[in-house]
Amino acid sequence: MVLLLISFAAVISCGGNTAGENTSDKTDFDDGTWTPVSDLQGLIDIGKDCALGITQDKKYYLTGNIDLDRNDAFNPIGSAFLPFMGTFNGNGKTISGMTVRPDTDHAGLFGYVKNAEIRNIGITDSSFETDPWGGYAGGIAGYASAENGSTVIENCYNAGSVRSSGYAGGIIGNLYADNGSVTIKGCRNEGRISSNGFAGGIIGDLFAHGDSQIEITDCHNAGGTTGTFAGGMIGSTHMSPDSQITVTGCCNTGGISGEASCGGMIGLLSLFFSQMSMTGCCNTGDISGGQYNGGMVGYLYAQDQHISITGCRNTGGISGGQRAGGMVGYLYAQDLQISITGCCNTGGISATSSVGGMVGFWDAYVSQLSMSECRNTGDISEGQYNGGMVGYLYAQDSQTSATGCRNTGKI
Repeated sequence: MVLLLISFAAVISCGGNTAGENTSDKTDFDDGTWTPVSDLQGLIDIGKDCALGITQDKKYYLTGNIDLDRNDAFNPIGSAFLPFMGTFNGNGKTISGMTVRPDTDHAGLFGYVKNAEIRNIGITDSSFETDPWGGYAGGIAGYASAENGSTVIENCYNAGSVRSSGYAGGIIGNLYADNGSVTIKGCRNEGRISSNGFAGGIIGDLFAHGDSQIEITDCHNAGGTTGTFAGGMIGSTHMSPDSQITVTGCCNTGGISGEASCGGMIGLLSLFFSQMSMTGCCNTGDISGGQYNGGMVGYLYAQDQHISITGCRNTGGISGGQRAGGMVGYLYAQDLQISITGCCNTGGISATSSVGGMVGFWDAYVSQLSMSECRNTGDISEGQYNGGMVGYLYAQDSQTSATGCRNTGKI
């Protein structure tokens, strides 16, 4: 049984920290357990600790801003074989002037982190790029994992450009969880994100396996995001049985474009016997180019679960592709209950095939579908099948109901 809850709070606050905002906390760095880092050599020393495999119980903090001035001596901290597994607190400081060139497959301040904690750090005036054959690139970490443990990334922001042929994210290129817990809170991206594969304003790609818990809270993307699968928060998400994900208070204001599926929150979302909730999220950025485009989710595949989309809002324009909707471009539902309640779209929507104020194409098998108190004021155009709520609905052995819904947009 999978639970997907998408709701919209009465007051939306675009989460995440603005570049330059002080994100320091009241941590006592003088208690004798912290290692101070003040310059390039200090960062290099953390990398050396990773190479020795001794970061698991270590804690590091920045004493001031660091400008690397494009120094080639810097390499991303941690590798797949010897990841960073400690605690890093930026103390509200920034690191600037980083250039990670395309001769690495893990690009970021951290190349690879596992069961780690990273807080209160800003990245400015920097660029991250992986080799042309793929790789993982993120402003904070190219690759992050929680495996039989926990990873926390909190109050971090990126204002640098991120590019990869594989996975690119403003904060994390690729996030993997296996029987672990992950918390991404108060993070913000303002940099340009681009990939030939998976691109997300916060996370390029997410895969959760086993009994894993993922929490993404108060994050904000303001940077343009381009990829085959592109999303304001996450480019692509795959949730396997027994895993859970919650997305709360997140907002996208950047433009999203891609080739396959694009969403203001998530480009591609696949749920298999897992649980997901999304609360208080909104999109104001324009979405274009994908075959499946949605204000919240471009392509949603859900099997054996209950899905609730409540009070969500899209104000961004949505155009291009075959299927487009103010909430979801394409929705496949099998053996589940789904309700869309109190949602609103005000952005104009256009596509070649199926266009709807809420859902472009709704494909349901042995499911219960309900829609109530939804409103569309955006114009619907160009599609072969157009509707104020749903462009095209196919329901086999399913029950459907619609109450109190209204469309005032042109069709």
